[in-house]
Amino acid sequence: MQWLVWSQREQEVIASGELAGADKLHELQTWSADREIIALAPMHDCGLAELPMPKKNRRQAMAALPYMLEDDIAQDIDDIHVTITDQSAADQVAVCYVAHQKMDLWLSWLQQAELAVGKIVPDVLALPDATEQWQAVSLGSQWLIRQAPNQGVLVDDDHWLQSWWRQVTLPEAGMVSHTPWPAELDSENVDVELAELPLLALVNGAINSKVNLRHGDYRIRIKRAQTAWRPWLHVASLAAIALVLYLFNVALRVSELNHQADLVQAEVVRTYQIAFPNEKRVNNPRAQMRQKIKQIGGASGPSEGFLSALHDVAEAYRSVNGLEIRSLRFDAKRQELRIQASGKDFQQFEQFKSAVTNGYQAEVGALNSTNGQVSGTVTIRRVS
Repeated sequence: MQWLVWSQREQEVIASGELAGADKLHELQTWSADREIIALAPMHDCGLAELPMPKKNRRQAMAALPYMLEDDIAQDIDDIHVTITDQSAADQVAVCYVAHQKMDLWLSWLQQAELAVGKIVPDVLALPDATEQWQAVSLGSQWLIRQAPNQGVLVDDDHWLQSWWRQVTLPEAGMVSHTPWPAELDSENVDVELAELPLLALVNGAINSKVNLRHGDYRIRIKRAQTAWRPWLHVASLAAIALVLYLFNVALRVSELNHQADLVQAEVVRTYQIAFPNEKRVNNPRAQMRQKIKQIGGASGPSEGFLSALHDVAEAYRSVNGLEIRSLRFDAKRQELRIQASGKDFQQFEQFKSAVTNGYQAEVGALNSTNGQVSGTVTIRRVS
């Protein structure tokens, strides 16, 4: 199960990751405060249909929608949950249908994880608008293809994609693929517009979509909403691939600081050796560090630049047990220290951010969770 946290204001990914299964959904509580949760229902568990709608007695016809599907589905109509996805046309209505059993299963997962999902959108309908061009994205081994505002398909793998591709006729405007299109398939009318992360192709559609499978018996009641709806986060689960973040080039290789150091002088020596691992002799670390700062363009004063930044944030770093520095980079012009680190959970990054004081301010960038390890960047700036 893959997920991401999206900042609508900044239009950027805050964090992303992959969960081993539904029993790990509780790990997303870290990101739940004051954020909205949107879940994507997998297309292989949903169906889409366009049904005729009489102009007269429209309300009565709406009530009979499930029975209009009776000839198209194998399940008992009473076992199906039907959602209207579009009723703008005068003579037809578009619907999405899914088994009550699936809805109950998904909601039980989320309830056990204490995640209040207010909106569930069929994943294919979260792709960009397909009024003129089809929209496609590869999520793992599956392809989602939106063929019209209320039509779409899921193709399980590249083999079936080839078979399906030979049988379809693209619209005049062609198709947009948000992930690399297979080289063995005809791409003459396929425009490739790669998303930074495949799931990002679904983010705006999920947020702006008016489709919501949570209605009727599945609607969150007002009493629950007052206490449970607010802790939302922009999470899309059940479809995606994990993103590995490479935000900064490695500038200086460092080793893990020794958390048991008692002597300040020993700490300074170790800090110097971490920053400059090729230096074998460290007689006067402060003087040698000043010389290095001059070489890399940093400030030469004792209270600014690389040396003081390392020294001043050392206490904050030591206070977070288990956080490991992978690389760091100092921008002399901006007076910024950029640290790439890894830890066991997201809280360690927040603890480090809160611990940074001494006239500095820390900003945690995008974080990624993979195989139980969280990695990301922290930018530290001097407060004016």
